Amino acid sequence: MNEAQRRFREIYPNVHPQVCEFFPDFDYRHPAPGAIIDMRDPNNCVGHQQRAFSVWHAIQNCGPLDLGLDFGSPKGMTPHCVHVDVFGDGRVHPFYGGGRYLADLAHSAVSTSFYPPDAWPYISSNHSLEHMDMPGDSGIASLLGKWIELLRGGGILAMVIPDNDHFDVLASDRNHYHAWGARDFRQRVLDTVLSQSPVQLLEYDTLDNHFSFNVVIQKV
Repeated sequence: MNEAQRRFREIYPNVHPQVCEFFPDFDYRHPAPGAIIDMRDPNNCVGHQQRAFSVWHAIQNCGPLDLGLDFGSPKGMTPHCVHVDVFGDGRVHPFYGGGRYLADLAHSAVSTSFYPPDAWPYISSNHSLEHMDMPGDSGIASLLGKWIELLRGGGILAMVIPDNDHFDVLASDRNHYHAWGARDFRQRVLDTVLSQSPVQLLEYDTLDNHFSFNVVIQKV
């Protein structure tokens, strides 16, 4: 546990306690003994691993007076973040039903001119990039460039993306506009972003969970 994790757990001991059962202190790379991180096993805790990933990076980069953005998420998912979702105005979600769906901010993650640029320490996208209504891979690369413009120097963009190498991403959700696998996302999208934006790639990993892959980019 590093200092940021220790301080967070002292102040907020009750944030996602079930996630911490499987991934102590939100360390998504080091599951608890017995935790199954293979989506092919019905007893897996891959969803908790994905949540631990977003929370871990929020703890490292944000604070109660230095908020990040969590695009495509309802309230309460990622600490020290403004949760943004175009459907998050309190109505029932048009695609997933359930009760009232409420974000901190009901706004699009595509219309980035709404947000102040060069200001944010962290942007989280946990299974939201595939929902962005942009034209093809070039449109997604352009959008990621705009998200990076929102980050301040040293800021982190951390994404969890469903892995089309292991299941049919488009068929799995009628609100999915895009599908990539870990084997082709870099060539199709990420290499363009890395060549056109002032960033460095910190992490690109499937964690062998047979469901998703993680991408972490830092603005320099």
